[in-house]
Amino acid sequence: MANKVNVSKKEEPLIDEGVMNEVYNFQYGLPGFEYFTEFTFEPIEEYPPFVLFKSVVDENISMYVLNAKYFQVYDELDIPKAELDKLELKDSKELGIYFILRLDKVSQNFMANLKTPLIINKDKKIGNQIFLEQDNLEKNMYLNDALKE
Repeated sequence: MANKVNVSKKEEPLIDEGVMNEVYNFQYGLPGFEYFTEFTFEPIEEYPPFVLFKSVVDENISMYVLNAKYFQVYDELDIPKAELDKLELKDSKELGIYFILRLDKVSQNFMANLKTPLIINKDKKIGNQIFLEQDNLEKNMYLNDALKE
């Protein structure tokens, strides 16, 4: 366990207004969007706590995300230390974790990808999308099954 840091839910409020509308640099972009490196998190006023994660350069590049603290698996997330080091974190309170959502066309329900969260340093305004190699995390999980009660 020396190479991993366990994330505790007591370190940050569920709604993190300080993250909203700030520009974050994702140095390596995102898979499939490598050339887009600047993104912002915008609150969706009509549907809190959902957030729109959007490219600063091309607003057509956007996706719905949700703070990982809303999910049952939050306490079980093991972010590799090497990934945290890339964010230059000085304190765990600087860490933000978001899961990307997608709409399942058949059921018309949202699903979360729990294996590839966005992680950010809220103070330095930098981030990465990472792949978590945890067997207990699913790539596509319906929100109704994934959220805390």
